[in-house]
Amino acid sequence: MTSRASTILIVDGDYVVTEQYDQKIVWHDYADVDHDVSIPNYIEQNDCTLKQKYLDWAEDFSKLDVKGCSLESFFSLDGQFSYYWPSLTSEKSYLKSPAIYQLFQLMALEEVLNQYQPNKILLVSSDRKLGAIIGQLVSNIECQFIFRRQKVVSNKNNVIHHLKKVFYSLPYFLKGILRLIMFSWQFRTLIFSKPFQATKGEHKKQILMVSPFPGIDASKAKKGIYQSSWWGDLHHLLEKEGFYVNWVFMYFNNSQLNQVDGLRLQDDFNRVSKHERFCSVYSFFSLKIVLSVMKDYIFLYGKYWQASSTIRKYIGRSSFSLLLPEFKDSMAGSTAIMNLIYHHLFKACVTKTSDTQLACYLMENQNWEKSLVFHWKQKHKEPIIGFIHAAIRSFDFRYAGFDKKYQQAESACMPTKIAIHGHDAKVNLSTLGLPKLNVINVEALRYLYLNGIKQHCKVLNVQSPLNILVLTGLDERIVLYQCMFTARLIKAYPQYKESHFFIKPHPAFVGMDRIAKKHLHGLHYTVIDTPFGALDFNQLDCAFIENSSTVAIEALYMRLPFCLMQYPGQFNLSSLIRHRRLFVKKPSDLNHFLENLTDSKAYLEEILSKEKNLFCLDPSMHRWQRILKGEV
Repeated sequence: MTSRASTILIVDGDYVVTEQYDQKIVWHDYADVDHDVSIPNYIEQNDCTLKQKYLDWAEDFSKLDVKGCSLESFFSLDGQFSYYWPSLTSEKSYLKSPAIYQLFQLMALEEVLNQYQPNKILLVSSDRKLGAIIGQLVSNIECQFIFRRQKVVSNKNNVIHHLKKVFYSLPYFLKGILRLIMFSWQFRTLIFSKPFQATKGEHKKQILMVSPFPGIDASKAKKGIYQSSWWGDLHHLLEKEGFYVNWVFMYFNNSQLNQVDGLRLQDDFNRVSKHERFCSVYSFFSLKIVLSVMKDYIFLYGKYWQASSTIRKYIGRSSFSLLLPEFKDSMAGSTAIMNLIYHHLFKACVTKTSDTQLACYLMENQNWEKSLVFHWKQKHKEPIIGFIHAAIRSFDFRYAGFDKKYQQAESACMPTKIAIHGHDAKVNLSTLGLPKLNVINVEALRYLYLNGIKQHCKVLNVQSPLNILVLTGLDERIVLYQCMFTARLIKAYPQYKESHFFIKPHPAFVGMDRIAKKHLHGLHYTVIDTPFGALDFNQLDCAFIENSSTVAIEALYMRLPFCLMQYPGQFNLSSLIRHRRLFVKKPSDLNHFLENLTDSKAYLEEILSKEKNLFCLDPSMHRWQRILKGEV
C-alpha cells in the first residue's frame, strides 16, 4: 500500500536538522524512532527480493551482447578461459567489493521512495559521492533534490592514506603497471624462494593441497611439523593413507608471523617431513611470467576499451552503475594485473604436479581459485575438490549460482566436486543455488575438535567484574566500529568499567594493537592471538562477536553465552541470522545481554535442541577416506 510523504529527509550521520520533513530515512544506521525508516533494517527485512534483483542483473550482464558475442565470451583471451570469471563483478565478494552493499542501499532507497512518492528530498551528509549517487537516482523520479553537505574534520592525514588516494586517481593502465611492481616488491622474499620440482614416479599416491598460510599450530611448527587449523585431522589421515602431499601456500597478511618467519618455518617443514613438501605459489614467479602477464594485460586492456561504450550504455544511469568502476578495474586496472599474475602462477604450479592423483583446496570462490581449477583440469583428468571449510552465509554471494555455473562454460573453472561439511551448509547453499550432482558431504575438519571440547561451565559471579571475549572480523572499518561500540557501552553503563575485555582479532587482521590503544584507552583489555579452540573458556563469562565471524558456531557448541554485533554499513553475514535474539544493534542491547547471561545460555540450548546436525562431526572421517580412495 502506497504512503504519501511530501518531504523526505535522508540522514547519513549524527546531524541536527532544523528543516521540516514528513518522513525520515536513516541511511547508515539503525533508527532510534520506530516510525523512521532504517535502510540497513530495510535490507534485512527485504533481503530475498533485493538479492534476486542483484543476482538477476549479474547474470544478464555476463550475457550482454558485445560485438556479436556475450560479454563473458568477449573477454576470453584463448577461447577457453574468460577473464570475466575472476573479475570482481563475477566474484561478488562482500570483502573486496564494498559497492555491492552500496548498491543494496540504493535499491532499498528506490523502493522506499516509490512507496512514499515525495515531492522533495533533502539529504544531509558529509559524503560528496553519496550526494552525487542519490542525486542521480532522484533525477529518474522527477523530484526536487537538495543536498546539505556537512563539513567534517578528516582524521585521515597519514601518508598511507594520501598515497592510496593518489594511486586510485591514476589512469587504469598505470595502476596496473604499478600493481605489478608492488606485487614483486611485496612478495620478494617468497618470490626468491625455491619452488618444488616435478616428481617422476617417485611416489605412487600424491595429492596437491592449496592452503592459506599461516593458520598454524605454533607449538608443532617449532618442531618442524606442519599442522593447520584449516585442515585439522586431515593431516593425520593423509599420512595414514600413504599420501605424499604437495603443499602450496597462499600467504596472507597476519599478526602471527611475517613472510621471513613463514619462509623459515616452511624450510623447517621441508627438512623434517618425509611425506610432504612445501612451497608458496609465489615461488613460481619468474621473468617469463612477467612477460606473459604484460602481454595478456595489454590485450585485455584493449578488449575493455572496445567494449566500454556498450557497457556504459547498458548500465546507463541506473543504480548498477556503482559496480562499473570495479568491473573496469578487473578488466583494465590493478585487479586485472593481480588476476593475470595468479592465472600464470597456477599454470606454472600445476605443471610441477604431473604425477598427482588428486587436488584439494579451501573453497571461497575467490578469483585465483578459477585459475587453479582451470589449469588443473587442463593438465589432469584426476578430480579437484573444493572444500567449503566455513559456514555459508545468506549474503555471501560468492557462492551464488553454482547450479547454473556447472551448466555453462564457466564449469571449466568449477571444481569436480564441492565438499560441504553438514546439513547447515547444504541448506544455506540451496538458497543460493545448489549443484546437487557436484556436492559431496564430508566431515567438518575445523570443527571436529568440538567432539572433545568441554562445555563452558563457569559459574557467574554477579559480584565480580565480567571477563568478556571480543572476537573481531577482517574489515578494519568494522573492527573500529566494534571497539567504539565497546567504548560506548562503558560510557553509557559505567558498571562495566572494571570488566576485562580479551580482544581476539581475526588471524588475517593486522593492526589490532593500534586500534585498541586508540579506542579502548582507559579500559581493561588484552589483545590475544591464541587460537579460539585453545582458549581457557572457563575464565570467560561471555563473548561479544562481530557477526561475520564463523567462530560463533563454535561458541554455540561450547554453550559460551555470546551475542553478535550487527554493523549497519554491511550485510548481516552471520550463519545464525535466523536466530534474531543473538544480535545486538546498540549498546543498550549489549547491556541487556550482559544482564541476562543465564537466559542467554538457556537460549543456546534451545537452538542446539532444534539444530542438532549443523555439522558432520564423525571422528572416523569415513567420508574423507572415501575421497582419498577415489570413491566420489
